[in-house]
Amino acid sequence: AKKKDPVTKIEVLDMAWNAEIGVEAFDLKLVEHFAKEYSEKFPGQDLTQSAKAMAKLKAACKKTKEILSANTEAPISVESLHDDNDFRSRITRKEFEELIQEEVATMVQPLKTLLDGSSEEIYVTSLTAVEMLGGGTRIPAVQDKLMEILGGRHLDRHLDADEAPVMGAALFAANASTSFTLKKMQLYQKFPYALDVDIEVADSGVTSSMPLLPKFSSYPMATPIALPNVESDFTLKVKYSDDTELLPGTSSSEFVEYLVTGFDDIDRDTYNKSGDAMLWVALDIYGALSIGEGIVPTVTEEQYNETIKERQQVDNATVEDDGKNGTANATATVERIVTKMRKRDKYYRLVSEWVNKEAYVGTESKLNTGSQRLAELTKADLERKLVEQVKNDLESFVLTTMSLVEYDDDVQEVSTEKEREEFKAALMEGEDWLYSEGEQADRTALNSKLERLQGMLKPINARLAEFLRRPDVVSDSLKAIKEDRILVSKLQ
Repeated sequence: AKKKDPVTKIEVLDMAWNAEIGVEAFDLKLVEHFAKEYSEKFPGQDLTQSAKAMAKLKAACKKTKEILSANTEAPISVESLHDDNDFRSRITRKEFEELIQEEVATMVQPLKTLLDGSSEEIYVTSLTAVEMLGGGTRIPAVQDKLMEILGGRHLDRHLDADEAPVMGAALFAANASTSFTLKKMQLYQKFPYALDVDIEVADSGVTSSMPLLPKFSSYPMATPIALPNVESDFTLKVKYSDDTELLPGTSSSEFVEYLVTGFDDIDRDTYNKSGDAMLWVALDIYGALSIGEGIVPTVTEEQYNETIKERQQVDNATVEDDGKNGTANATATVERIVTKMRKRDKYYRLVSEWVNKEAYVGTESKLNTGSQRLAELTKADLERKLVEQVKNDLESFVLTTMSLVEYDDDVQEVSTEKEREEFKAALMEGEDWLYSEGEQADRTALNSKLERLQGMLKPINARLAEFLRRPDVVSDSLKAIKEDRILVSKLQ
């Protein structure tokens, strides 16, 4: 029986994308809608001129969008949005879907492109599963449009839309690492861009262009490329074939440059080129491009001597015939040296050197700067987490303490109404501050606000603790008095 291949193989057949659209576009549509509504409620006030107000509104719109994914209507409420004006409104899912019609159509277009114009034959009926990743896939309008393109086929829910990309990245890294033990898998991906090369010959300065890799080349891979009409050392510049399809964040089509040398080592007096020079091009499992070594095939013709044996006729040779001597014609083997020509192949090695490495790897100074920047980002990330923790602590304290002050009977016993009202006012002021200025506050300011409120609660807590312990203390005291009386009566 044929053994089952123990290695899992995954191959990307085709891909399509749109780097210009994302789920944030839906948030911005809501922001635009409610900013306009705010201006109608408060004439003369333009929220778009206040970065702080727009940031608060955007955060609120994101929550409203998430609520609309599970409900047909959602509220929005922002305290002191601008100039101490509170903003409250509502929006239905239908209104929201009307706002984002164009964005939804743009977002699902890549799927339509794959099904209609793929280089591979992809049919809806052949699909085993259609998985969706990303927060935007929870929006019903997006789901409906996707199912429409798929001819009504249902969408699968086998993966967690938020966790799957992270888990997949971790699995990919573990699979490529030698430090982890897990079932190996072979992942064949598609390089999403077509690449060309410009070849500039050092001696003549002549530049020629040729294709390097076609669009959607599978990788990891390594392949030789032929370099016709190249006779001397040259510079090879790799670039994107289409200036309109660049990697996001890239401004130039050229991105890597190599110097290829080795032609000067060829013994041209003896050897002639017998074919095109060849270079190895590779894409590793991460999609990183590298230009490796190459060869130049040459050939020469050389003379050599070869000894051959021939049968030659010998005249007037003496022979014996029935005991009688006589003469007759005969043949003999003789050796002769012949000069011949033969071809001998030789392959000269080409060496490629990455010229603009500093643009990517950087000088020692740039590396040190990058390392310092990374340390700063790590520190900032830690600080952000600490700030979030203090915000959560402050929010929890305000909500818990507000309920305690309003409804706890024991607190009512140990505090005056005036004291409670002042404390509630401070708590409400702290809550309003947290959702306005507190959004941009640093950890020191947040801690200061929390400590101030905790300080106001401290005397109430002390009296409350004393009040709660009082029954036990009184009981223990009465018990001790009773025992002392018994003891005194016995002594009498």
